[in-house]
Amino acid sequence: MLFCCFGSGRCICVGKKDTTAFYDTCDFSLSKLKYTAFYDVLFKECKLTGTDFSSCNLFSSFRFGQCQMRYVNFRRMKMIKTSFTMCDMAGADFANANLQGSFFGQCDLSGAMFHNTDLTAADFSIAYNRVVIPGNNKLKNAVFSRFNIEGLVVHLGIKLKD
Repeated sequence: MLFCCFGSGRCICVGKKDTTAFYDTCDFSLSKLKYTAFYDVLFKECKLTGTDFSSCNLFSSFRFGQCQMRYVNFRRMKMIKTSFTMCDMAGADFANANLQGSFFGQCDLSGAMFHNTDLTAADFSIAYNRVVIPGNNKLKNAVFSRFNIEGLVVHLGIKLKD
């Protein structure tokens, strides 16, 4: 699908099933995707600001590239091995989500919420502006850059120097 607009709160998908889809420069802003299932989906340069994915039935093989994803809601979602590349994800809600093996490549995670989130083997090595509190999340085998670990200790009041 090319140049489509589902946004401004007008898109309320109920009970839809989308398989092997490619969304390029689509606007899903403020959409509510209740009981919707997505399989093998790529969102490229899409506007997903405020989109609520939390009521979707299933996510399988998701990829997001260069998307505007401010305040997107992935609360309680199972999103294993999801790829986020060059996305603006400020204020995104990942509380209680399963993001095992997911990749956050060059993503802005300012104010994104990770609480009781399974981040086992997730890769944050080139993500920035992220704060992940180790005691509140599962981080076994998660990958972080040694040059960008401030987001793991900021809650402790520790100052890091170069």
